[in-house]
Amino acid sequence: MAAASAPQAFGLGYDQVYSSDTEIEMYPGEQRVLVLRVTSPVATGVVFETQELGGLTASLSPERAQMAAGGTLDVEMTLRVPASAAPGATYGPELYAMPTAAGQAGVFQEFTVTVVGAPAVPVPTETVRVGALVALTGNLADDYGLPAEAALEKGAADLNARLASTSPKWQIQLDKRDTLSDPSRALSELQGMNSLGTKIVFGPVSSTELQSVRQYADDNGMMFLSCCSVSSALALDDNIFRFLSPTANQGKFFMDRLAGQGVQTVAVVHQDGEPWGTSLLESV
Repeated sequence: MAAASAPQAFGLGYDQVYSSDTEIEMYPGEQRVLVLRVTSPVATGVVFETQELGGLTASLSPERAQMAAGGTLDVEMTLRVPASAAPGATYGPELYAMPTAAGQAGVFQEFTVTVVGAPAVPVPTETVRVGALVALTGNLADDYGLPAEAALEKGAADLNARLASTSPKWQIQLDKRDTLSDPSRALSELQGMNSLGTKIVFGPVSSTELQSVRQYADDNGMMFLSCCSVSSALALDDNIFRFLSPTANQGKFFMDRLAGQGVQTVAVVHQDGEPWGTSLLESV
């Protein structure tokens, strides 16, 4: 948010503005806060309103207040120019300050906002590489890999947009690799990431893939964030952080629910040696 401008004084009850700073130049996408100083000769409630014109957004804080006789109040008026606005475009945001006391006139003020050419965009000089081992093909792609890919791209774009306005020298670079839903491929892609200096990795989505890369990650000081791995066999003291409850808890939950429904026999179908199915079987 841009720094607030110096206050402008309004005499509530008089159609007069005690400042001529009503013509403003702003860049496309810029947000600016104006401080509007309102005075009141009498004790009264005041309601503040503004209008949004042609894509320019304007908001006020507060939107209403109680003022003492002879009192003053600073009101923040936040203006944001659309990022798509062309240089030369103009907007006319308006402010209304309306007293609730009987016999008191309100005040109206219009501002002129002119869009000027965009400033030079700072070029990021510091990059944080974040790896992503996701199954974009194979049997894990549709349910896990592709949704994870979409979420990661959206998150990286949102974070870079935030950094551009708050810490423009920094940016996130997403290094995305397809594991093919294959544990050996996940390991080889991770080794490639490490050679480039990537130390923070999202994924893999399955316990089988995560098991194949865990030791290499520990040996090379890499931190993992896995959205979907739940095997209790991987609940170890390492650099892997998982978002879901492990199979030990899932198995107990499933069995409690089934027992409550009168089920006495359960068959667990899984691949031999596969950590998710094996640990789920052990938990029941």
